[in-house]
Amino acid sequence: MEMYGVVIINIESEQDIQNLQNKIDEMSEEHSGNKFDFEKVKHNSTQALLQFMSDSSGSMVLDDLFAYFAEENLPFAKASIIGDEDPFINLYWIDNGDYYQSNIESSRYEYLSEADEDELDEDDLAFLSNPKKTILEDYKLWKKGIVVIESFNEINSIVGDVIDSVIEDCESMVE
Repeated sequence: MEMYGVVIINIESEQDIQNLQNKIDEMSEEHSGNKFDFEKVKHNSTQALLQFMSDSSGSMVLDDLFAYFAEENLPFAKASIIGDEDPFINLYWIDNGDYYQSNIESSRYEYLSEADEDELDEDDLAFLSNPKKTILEDYKLWKKGIVVIESFNEINSIVGDVIDSVIEDCESMVE
């Protein structure tokens, strides 16, 4: 399975971009022996965006990368990854040193709707009652602070279609 994604970090120099690519390659080789294919690198004076393609280990690499960022007390980082099978997107972000992750996929709704209510936490119940609201709130939090992209049309083209598809799948299960 191919996966597509972006990583966005604050930078101080061009060397920060190279260091990030090297760290991602190192982690990727540990998981699958393959490196990420960086298709686009874009930056301004404060942030860099790295758009990539990876194999199925991409989400594991981002899990490790963001755990590393949290350990290093990085104040800001964002990433997303989309699979080319069954609509899903994983959003990762660090805000003021705190690490967050949102896995947006319709299978979550299906799984939770079949679970016993006593097994569900507050977040699960909120998701079941209004998946669209929960998904869009996570996406709004994820987008906050991104300045390397002049227009969110670029990000929306990357993740918006998948989010819309997942919401549509969840809402069809409610009916």
